Amino acid sequence: MNYKTDIILTEEQHDRLQDYLVDPQSEDEALEEGDNFSVTAKFSNGFEMDIYIYPVAYDEGNDDNLPWAEATLYNDKGQPISNTECCESTDFIGKWELWDKDGNTYTVDVIDYDLDREKNSPKKDNLERE
Repeated sequence: MNYKTDIILTEEQHDRLQDYLVDPQSEDEALEEGDNFSVTAKFSNGFEMDIYIYPVAYDEGNDDNLPWAEATLYNDKGQPISNTECCESTDFIGKWELWDKDGNTYTVDVIDYDLDREKNSPKKDNLERE
């Protein structure tokens, strides 16, 4: 069986996410370890998927101090049963997919606040037609 759901970020979540997508140029700009960002998708069978971004410790000599992202699938008892590989935090927006032991697929589409607002707003030229 396939379970699918969307998470549309709120304006507040969008604004906070932007802090996780900037490669810090100094330790002062870096996020602190433990300052995680996450969203939770709930499926009709009681399963949940958490999608996280984790900051990294700032390393002066490293060209890449971006946080990393991953998703974890939890069963209806709240036990973790599957997770993705770690990936770039810039991959947070988009599709995440995991499977349970029975072969069921769980898909979450994380949609950015700005993209959703723009997609659903009327076009000016449509309003001016007679």
